[in-house]
Amino acid sequence: MFFIKFIDIVLIIIVCAYIGINKAKTFSLRVNKLRNLKSSFNIFKTKLEFTYEPIKEIFDSISHLIYDEKNNIFKSYISNLEKDNYEDAWTLAVAENSYGFSKEDIDIVTSFGKLLGKTDLKGQMNEIELADEFLDKQIIEAEEIRKKNDKLYKSLGVIIGITIAIIFV
Repeated sequence: MFFIKFIDIVLIIIVCAYIGINKAKTFSLRVNKLRNLKSSFNIFKTKLEFTYEPIKEIFDSISHLIYDEKNNIFKSYISNLEKDNYEDAWTLAVAENSYGFSKEDIDIVTSFGKLLGKTDLKGQMNEIELADEFLDKQIIEAEEIRKKNDKLYKSLGVIIGITIAIIFV
């Protein structure tokens, strides 16, 4: 009987710690997704400036280079693209891949797509640079939030598990 109770208590602590660790990972996920997006925008800018490839082909190569064919905004954009309606395809792609982003992140990334394919090369470059500056600020903010909350949620998970175990004893 004592052995079963001991196993239950250990399992409660492990489950609560696991929940805390998973919650802490969401902060790291946001930072990683923002960094990947920034790298993607830099590749987009470079390819647009020097190769003059169509947006669809550039996004396909970004999907291969940065995301290794995993589900991402650029892959979703390509699949949502219908009759050159770039803005709607981008907005839908952002909505499909917004897990881990804050509301401000979503607004910045969505606003990038408003002029996608509608301006000349110089206008598109300016739009990419503007989005890049906003992403820099968001990455700094996300990193600060991650540092602050990462240890908090991990510790909180363990403490809650221990508290529940004490209550059951």
